[in-house]
Amino acid sequence: MNKPSIPRLSNAAFWSGAIPDEESLFKKWKQGIIINVFENGSFDDMVELLVYYGRPNVIEILENTIPLKKSTVNLCCSIFKLHPEDFKCYREKRFRPF
Repeated sequence: MNKPSIPRLSNAAFWSGAIPDEESLFKKWKQGIIINVFENGSFDDMVELLVYYGRPNVIEILENTIPLKKSTVNLCCSIFKLHPEDFKCYREKRFRPF
């Protein structure tokens, strides 16, 4: 089975406009890319990352990220059928204020 090509992401997730365009960058910045997309990107961007990285990898990174926005935690709970307590930032009460 062929590995999916690199995700096509919108400008929404990257305020600087510097969207990664090489596979090496998607490997090197995996955590940052996933966080940016789930906090600022479109639903289509999220789907692209789920296809590229795989659902378990995306969930693991989001569950262990400190801090996340409360809205991101709520979104992930809805999409992935998780509970807020599954997220490290929720357990430690460390959210981004905006």
